[in-house]
Parts: sequence; C-alpha cells; structure tokens
Amino acid sequence: MSERAKATGITQERVVLELAIVAFSDLQDFIVIDKDTGAIRAKGFEEMPPTASRALSAINEDRAIKESSDGKEVVIFDKVNFKMHDKLRALELLGKHLGMFKEGGPALTIDNHLTIEVIKTR
Repeated sequence: MSERAKATGITQERVVLELAIVAFSDLQDFIVIDKDTGAIRAKGFEEMPPTASRALSAINEDRAIKESSDGKEVVIFDKVNFKMHDKLRALELLGKHLGMFKEGGPALTIDNHLTIEVIKTR
C-alpha cells in the first residue's frame, strides 16, 4: 500500500467497492410499488439496504398542497426525483479494472434519473 493510500485510507478495495455499489444498484432499493394499486412510493433511508444511498447523487422533492375552496379537502402533490450516479460508467470502470473490455468499443450513455410523482389526499 502506498504512503498516500495509508494516509488517506483510500485503497483500491474501497474504490472498487464504491464503483460496485453504483454499478449494481437496483431500482427496488429506492421505491416500493404497491401490488394492488400500482402506486409508487419512495423508500426512506431506513428502508433502503445499508449502502444503497451511496448510489444516489441527489434527491429533489417538489410539493404542492391544494385546498378546496370550502377547506374540507386537502390534496398533496408530491414529486420525488432521484438522480443516480452513472451506472454504466461504473460498470465500464469496473470492467476495465478487471480487464473485461477491449479498447475502442462503442460508448454507451443513459439518462440516470428516476422521477416519482405521488398524489395524496388527506
């Protein structure tokens, strides 16, 4: 282990583990789909596997609350957007590290956003 790796605690194993967390992240780690209604709900961090949140680069929430004119009904529109780190890039880096790919292959890109819109009535 190099002196720099010892001083920073950044090892090849840690880097490969972080890439693996991103590369093998699963949509099921972040959402729940109700079997009966098909409604999608974002999981809280406590519901996610321990390392899953490390595959996320950002979470944004947009919320609008609308009340009926008589004040008897309130509807909450909630939109949660998860932005993921680039899964294909992590797979590419891991594959290169393991010597799995030949140079000069085609480049792949993917839109790495997941958006969930939730509408609740109280």
